Amino acid sequence: AAAGGGAGAGARIRVDGALEAAAGQADAEVVTALSRQLSKGSFNRMHVIGQFNNGFILTRLRERQPSGALSSDLFIIDQHAASEKANFERLSSKTSLGSQRLLCPLPLELAPAELEAVRANLPAFEAQGFQILLDEEAPAAQRAKLAAVPFCKRASFGVADVHELLALLLDAPAGASIQLPKLRAILASRACHSAVVIGDALQPAKMAAIVRTLSTLEQPWNCPHGRPTIRHVAHLGGAQADY
Repeated sequence: AAAGGGAGAGARIRVDGALEAAAGQADAEVVTALSRQLSKGSFNRMHVIGQFNNGFILTRLRERQPSGALSSDLFIIDQHAASEKANFERLSSKTSLGSQRLLCPLPLELAPAELEAVRANLPAFEAQGFQILLDEEAPAAQRAKLAAVPFCKRASFGVADVHELLALLLDAPAGASIQLPKLRAILASRACHSAVVIGDALQPAKMAAIVRTLSTLEQPWNCPHGRPTIRHVAHLGGAQADY
């Protein structure tokens, strides 16, 4: 099947069934494989071939392997997912939650292990806008109280969000960036509405800008909703690519 259309209608790549096979891969498998095989710098070395179905950017990556052989691979980038992820990370970096004190602190019912985890992660809670007071003289089940919550016009926060954030902190690797699920959903929605959409015909400069921007992101492999931004289509031999 020849891939073409949009700005790259003149470029013909023979990859029989490869686009369909790439589209059929499980999203989690795609993200894991690509993050292992590609570096973020790979996006800067990709050559934009053209646009496929006004929704995907076809790129070729040529890199020299340790053996000295030149490897050439074809990738397809979801223009909406890539644009959305760039918007999301930009919004995330510029968004800071204020903190709103509660008139009456709310009790936090925590198991002993959860209480210790909260005590160890108080700075992380404060960074997210929560203030938790600990009364070491009170009975164990009554020692923690929620005194302040994050302030956001589009969402309200409470005790349930403390438990959710605690679960995320306990599951996350050391040093990992944590974001409140409610805030993440709000930012993801804003990022989606302002992103390039499927159906937009893009000029070569715009496609190149989308691809290059992926190299600057903290996590460029999938959009905030989990959809991969890029998939591997085919390994190109000398007989498979003609321009």
